Amino acid sequence: MMDEENLLFMNAQSSSSGPLGIQVQAPMPYGIKFTGEFQFQSPDPNMFQQSLSLQKDFANSHLHYAFQGVHILSYMQHVTNQLCCGYQAAYIAQRGSFMWSYGAKYEINKCTFLGQYTNMNPNEKILLGVVNKPSPRLTLFA
Repeated sequence: MMDEENLLFMNAQSSSSGPLGIQVQAPMPYGIKFTGEFQFQSPDPNMFQQSLSLQKDFANSHLHYAFQGVHILSYMQHVTNQLCCGYQAAYIAQRGSFMWSYGAKYEINKCTFLGQYTNMNPNEKILLGVVNKPSPRLTLFA
């Protein structure tokens, strides 16, 4: 059986309203994955959006870099089977500003507890949440 993560993938789509979207996924040396997404909203070149990312997966963690007009670097680590922690930093070159956040996710039984501390939103520095799956037939975030 082939491993889909090691295949070159390209998808292009357009709707009747005109926007064109292109997605590209490609394996690179040393197990690094490249992903590119390009959105052409109209014939006007100022309506173009792109997202480029590189990701390296390790046994219990991954390192991810993305560029979407902003440079973003993140690192996620599984501390235990239930606990995952991470860090994200963003640099906005146009403003010369640097933002960061720490996050954690803890899963026990059917509950997932989420927490984040960030300086990205000065009005909400700490975010906490709980997600509960009351039924095995219910699919969340699909």
